[in-house]
Amino acid sequence: MYQIREDGCHVIFDTDEGSGDYAVDALIEFDPTFLPYVPDLLEGKQIPALESNDSYGWLFDALSSDF
Repeated sequence: MYQIREDGCHVIFDTDEGSGDYAVDALIEFDPTFLPYVPDLLEGKQIPALESNDSYGWLFDALSSDF
């Protein structure tokens, strides 16, 4: 689970913490695909599901503000 803040994505918890990807409390920079959506994310608005092949490889992200 990630929390979106102005400075990037903060890792809240990782169900596979032993994988070595990101530690709890890590700060991850926004991928270029997400930059146009950051203002909406900070306001808690829904954004469309995104498919990208940027810094983190192929990703399909569906975000929700329902949590």
